[in-house]
Amino acid sequence: MPLRGFGKAVAILLVGVLLPGCASGTSGRNKQATAYALYAKALLYEKNQSLEQALDYYRQALRLDPDSAALRTRLGSALLRSSQIEAAEKELRQAARLDPKDKRSRYLLALLFVSKAELEPAMQMYQEIIDHFPDEENALASLADLLVLQGRFEEALPHYQKILEFHPKSEALHLNMGVLSSRVGRPEEAIRYFQKVVELRPDSVEGYLGWAAALELAGQGAEAVELYEKAIQVDPLNPKIYRQVAQIYYDEGWVEKAAQSYEMGLALNPANLDTRLELSYLYLRLGEPQKVEELARQGLALLGDRMELWLLRAMAAEDLGNMDEAEKAYLFLTKRYPTQARPWFYLGALYEKQNRMDKAQEVLRRSLELDPGDPDALNYLGYMYAEQGVMLDEALVLVQKALQLDPNNGAYVDSLGWVYFKKGKVEEAVSLLERAAGMKPDPVIYDHLGDAYYGYGSLHKARDAWMRALELDPNLTYIGDKLQLLPTGMMHTGVPLE
Repeated sequence: MPLRGFGKAVAILLVGVLLPGCASGTSGRNKQATAYALYAKALLYEKNQSLEQALDYYRQALRLDPDSAALRTRLGSALLRSSQIEAAEKELRQAARLDPKDKRSRYLLALLFVSKAELEPAMQMYQEIIDHFPDEENALASLADLLVLQGRFEEALPHYQKILEFHPKSEALHLNMGVLSSRVGRPEEAIRYFQKVVELRPDSVEGYLGWAAALELAGQGAEAVELYEKAIQVDPLNPKIYRQVAQIYYDEGWVEKAAQSYEMGLALNPANLDTRLELSYLYLRLGEPQKVEELARQGLALLGDRMELWLLRAMAAEDLGNMDEAEKAYLFLTKRYPTQARPWFYLGALYEKQNRMDKAQEVLRRSLELDPGDPDALNYLGYMYAEQGVMLDEALVLVQKALQLDPNNGAYVDSLGWVYFKKGKVEEAVSLLERAAGMKPDPVIYDHLGDAYYGYGSLHKARDAWMRALELDPNLTYIGDKLQLLPTGMMHTGVPLE
C-alpha cells in the first residue's frame, strides 16, 4: 500500500540520527541512517494501523542498530498494541537496560505490569524514573496511586506532597492529602488540608465532610457537628450527610436529634437500607417498637424480601411483649434463611430472656456453627454461662475470642471481667471492670464493678459503683439490697468513685 505523509520522515530521520546506537565510522553512519529510514517507515505504517508491516520494519531497523533503546522501545510499544505481551516485555526490558534514563520504556513496562496485577515491579519502574527525574509528576502520581491501592498510605503521602508543591492551589490534591492523613491517624494534619479545600472552594461538600470526620478522629465531636451542618447547608438534598450527622449526634448523646437527622436522610432516599436499619435500632433503644414495626413494614414493601427487615419486625414484636409472635417469627426466619446465623442468634437471646436456658444454649451454639466469627454470639453465650456460674472455662474462651475480634467493645470487656469474678479471680475482675466502665457508662457494668469491689473489700468503691448504676438506671431496685450489705453509715458518705 502507498505510504502517506512521507514528508514527515525527514524530520523523524534527523531526530533519529541524534539517538544513541552502537554503530561508528562511515559504515556505521550508513547503517544508522538506513536503520532510521526503516524506523521512519515503521512509524508511518504504525500510524496507518498497519502493525504487521510496522513490526517488520522495526525489527529490520534493530538488526542494523541493536543497541538503540529508542528503537526497542518503539518495537515494544507496537508489540503491546498488537497484544504480543511477552515479546513486548522482552524488548522494553532490554530498552530500559540500554538506557537507564529512558522514561518511555519504563512507563510502558509499568503499565504492562499493572495489567498483569504485578504491582511491585510496576512501582519499581516508576521509582527508577523518579530517581533520575525527581520532579516527574506523572511517575510520582502513578507510584502514589499504586501505594494507596495496596493500603500503603504512609508511603504514598510524600509523593502526593511533592506533587502538591507543583500545584499548591489544587483542591483535589489537598482533599487527597486530607483523606490520607486521616487514614494514617494524623487528624491535625488532615484538618489543615481540609481547611485549605474549603478555603479554595467554599462550597466543597467533600471538604466539609472530610474536615468533620478528621475532627471526629481528633475527639472533637461537637465541633464536627457544626461542619456537618455546614455541609447540609451547601447540599441540603444529600441523604448521606444526614446519616453521617445522625451517627455523630448519637455518639454525642443527642438521641432525638439523631433520630430527626435519620428521618431526613430516609425521606430523601427511602431505599437506603442502612439508614432504615440504623434508625430502627435507634428507636428500639428509645423504646419505640411501634415505629420499628412501621419502618420494617415500609421497607419490605419498598425493598422486597430482606432478612434484616423481617428480623426488625420480630424484634419489634418482642419489645412489644408479643413473645409467642416473636418466637414464631424467628423460627420462620431460621427456615427461610437456613444458612444465616442472625435469626438463630436473636432466637437464642429470646430464649435466654425467657429463662429457657437449655434452648438458649442449643440455639446460640447453632448460630456459632453457622458463623464462628460472630463476636456478639461468642460474647452472649460466654456471658450467659458466667451469669449461670457454669462452664466458666468455656465462657472464658468464648469471651476472649469475641474481644480478639472487637477489642474496644466495652460490653465484651465487662463480660470478661464478669467471667473472672465468677471464677473467683477478683483482682483481675476489678481491673477489667474498671476498664469497661471507662469505655461505656452502662448501669450493668457499674453493678458488676460494685460486686467486684465488694468482693475485694473496697467497700467505699463498691458503694459508689452501685450508686452510679442506680443513677444510670433507677429501675435497678435490686441494687438497694446490695447497698444494705454495707456497714451502717456508708450509704451516703465516703469518697466518690473516680
